[in-house]
Amino acid sequence: YYVKLENLLPGDYEITEIDVATGWMKPALPIEVKVENGEVAEVEFTNVFLTGSLKISKSFVGGMSGMYPELIQVKVTGLSYPDGKVFDIEIDAMTGLGDITLNNLIPGSYTVSELAFEGSDGWSSSISGSPASVVANAETIATVTITNTMMYHDETAWAYGNNENWDSVKSNNWGWNIGPIEEGYNKRHDLIAGAGGNIVENGTLVGHVDIEYTAGVVTVTYHMLEGFELMDTHVWIGESPLPKLKNGKMTDSPGQFPYEDGVSIAVSGPVHVAAHAVVRMPGN
Repeated sequence: YYVKLENLLPGDYEITEIDVATGWMKPALPIEVKVENGEVAEVEFTNVFLTGSLKISKSFVGGMSGMYPELIQVKVTGLSYPDGKVFDIEIDAMTGLGDITLNNLIPGSYTVSELAFEGSDGWSSSISGSPASVVANAETIATVTITNTMMYHDETAWAYGNNENWDSVKSNNWGWNIGPIEEGYNKRHDLIAGAGGNIVENGTLVGHVDIEYTAGVVTVTYHMLEGFELMDTHVWIGESPLPKLKNGKMTDSPGQFPYEDGVSIAVSGPVHVAAHAVVRMPGN
């Protein structure tokens, strides 16, 4: 709109806007104009609407490269997006980090929520800073932080071998033993977790177990793949496929295995080895 001032004496005038609506910026300096006799001088004021910004930071904690999604989606709801709007945040494949900054927002409160992504059930999620208060021309940008932490569970694992344990004991528990082996034996066996029913394809390769029989000594050593943690180990080395109880019957209970990772024990003649582990694995 405009205001017309009439009957002004010719000369120089200085015009200052002294009151503007909330949320609008007035000119920083007065506007100078020269009024001449019989002429109409025009002055134009421009008010800029004041907006703010919102930064959304995303981080994955735990896991490793290759386990992070390429992007995640967030829904932002506030005065600029009353019905909510979905934004993509690209995730760095190596670091698991990503962020996005939304500019030119109407000042006010904004709520941020994370949408489900492929594999999200294996991560816990926490959001801090939401709802966020976006302030116009703020020196510090309002920030919402989304943190996904890898969830883990413990799983039984066995070194894959040529014998199934339930052939030696009356048990439905899955697992294997290796042997008999003799002097000079030196092989690496897959350490497989969660292979119920001794179905290798149903399990997960989590590491390897090295078995060496040299100079009358058998040594058993575990090696884990990246992303898996060895929580406990139980090793059997003996003439029978599995250890024997006092009643003479064999047992596949790992608690009855007398040795652990890194054991070196003197033996003679053919022996069997069974290597069990409890492994901490990614996932819920």
